[in-house]
Amino acid sequence: MNIFLVGNGFDLYHGLPTKYENFLHTMEYIINHKNDDLYQYSVGEIFKAIASEKMDSFIEKSYKKYESAYNQVYFEKQDINTILALSNNMWLKYFIDLYNKDLGWIDFEKEIAFVLKQFYAVLCPAAFYPQALHVLRYFSFFYDMQANIIVHEVSDISIKEEYKDKNPFNFNNYKPDQEKIVDKLFDSLKKLITLLKLYLKYFVEKPLDLTSSQEIINNHVFKKANYVVNFNYTNTFEKLYGLNKDKVFHLHGDIDNEMVLGINPDSKDELNELDTTFIQFKKYYQRIVYRTDLNYQGFIKSIGISYSQSPTLSNSNNFIVIVAGHSLDKTDEDIIKQVFNLADKIVILCHNDQAIGKYIKNLITIYGKKEFDNLRSKTDLEFTSYENLDNVLL
Repeated sequence: MNIFLVGNGFDLYHGLPTKYENFLHTMEYIINHKNDDLYQYSVGEIFKAIASEKMDSFIEKSYKKYESAYNQVYFEKQDINTILALSNNMWLKYFIDLYNKDLGWIDFEKEIAFVLKQFYAVLCPAAFYPQALHVLRYFSFFYDMQANIIVHEVSDISIKEEYKDKNPFNFNNYKPDQEKIVDKLFDSLKKLITLLKLYLKYFVEKPLDLTSSQEIINNHVFKKANYVVNFNYTNTFEKLYGLNKDKVFHLHGDIDNEMVLGINPDSKDELNELDTTFIQFKKYYQRIVYRTDLNYQGFIKSIGISYSQSPTLSNSNNFIVIVAGHSLDKTDEDIIKQVFNLADKIVILCHNDQAIGKYIKNLITIYGKKEFDNLRSKTDLEFTSYENLDNVLL
């Protein structure tokens, strides 16, 4: 059985503009040209302009690959209006500014974790440090701060009335209303996800629908997939390789349903007294609430039952996991461990030797040296190129 574990690199391998920076460049362009009636222009014309204005080489590459399809797609006016209505989204503004300052690379999940750390500093006075306000100026919905005040502690921040949690016996004694502030912050993240959905709808899904799979497929070996554990929001695998939807597990949802975007579990999630301050930002929590992993969990249980009933399976390379375009970053540690734990053989697709080193580093970060050595001793771990994949599959 061939189980593919795919990440964003799978879409990039097919020339699709699914990098976060592609999304940010597009949103920034639409916002800056809000008076241009962009719904009158094809997505191709917009994308071509973005590639030139932002010098985004991957958008240019995608446009050339899907040019005919892009030129047939037009925005619905209501969707352009939705983008413009959400253009002041605080997460979007933070990500755009950060990307522009950091010269070309951004990881949404790691940045969300960083921002939440700064919020924790404000919401939990014992952890407060003034540098947190440098980031929180993008998220100033809950406080007023005068420029002439030097902030030394959380009491120096003027919390807006609606975000004060007051002592019922002494209205002059209050603290920040954690629940209300975190809910507002998460609501803003959900609106960012709405923008991301619209981007993927027009710049990935619609062009893909208008393009023959024969024009795109780079490697027919993907048709050997029996199941796909998919970390992407897109339906690329189903559309190109004809795999039934019930065999593709979108752990983070997809553009037609709820989408998971957040942070990975940390040590606080293992405590008996769980700190739930930011739990709605945790991916495992969102997967449960949005029910994005129900079919996947059922599949994992069925594989586990099959193995327990027939122990000889574990010695027959019956379950091969192929990692295609997923970085094996710690942010998806829980799922990676769960899938790898059932594998008889793990094949990681790499473009070069440098990528192999990065994968090994990430796996050691996830497992630790001792546990990684145990994984290698009980599982056949192999690194290979996309071109050589056919030789290692069942």
